[in-house]
Amino acid sequence: MGLREIAGAISSLAERARQRSLSPSDVKDGTFTVTNSGVFGSTFFVPLLNLPQACILGLGTIRKVPVVRQDSVVVGHSMFLCLSYDHRLIDGGPAVRFLRLIRDKLEDPAGLAARVPGPAVIRGVDADQDAPAEGIGIP
Repeated sequence: MGLREIAGAISSLAERARQRSLSPSDVKDGTFTVTNSGVFGSTFFVPLLNLPQACILGLGTIRKVPVVRQDSVVVGHSMFLCLSYDHRLIDGGPAVRFLRLIRDKLEDPAGLAARVPGPAVIRGVDADQDAPAEGIGIP
C-alpha cells in the first residue's frame, strides 16, 4: 500500500469514526492507538491497553505554563504524554526512547514535517536515566 492509499484509508476511517459508524472489523488487528482525553480537560491519565494491541499513547490537555527561554520567563505550553505498552512485547528502554522522540518532534514544529526514523534509529536515541517511563511532561 502506497502513501496515497494509506492517506485515503485513514481519511475514510476518520470520517466513519466522526459519523460513529465504525464496525468491529474497522478497528480489529490494530497494534497502536492514540487516545486524547485532553479534549475533555484531563491533564494526565494512564490509558489502558486494548489487547491484542501492543501500545497506546495518551494525550493530555495543552496548558499554558511559565517556562524559561533565553534566561527569561515566558508563557509556554505544556502537555503530558503517557505511553502504556505490553511488556511482553516491548521493553521499557525502547518505549521511553520512542516517547522522547515523539516529544522532540512536538517541541520542534518543523520536525513534524520530517520523516520519523525507523526502529534502528530510535534505538540509538539516548534516554535520560531519570525520565519516567509512564509519562513525560512537554514544557
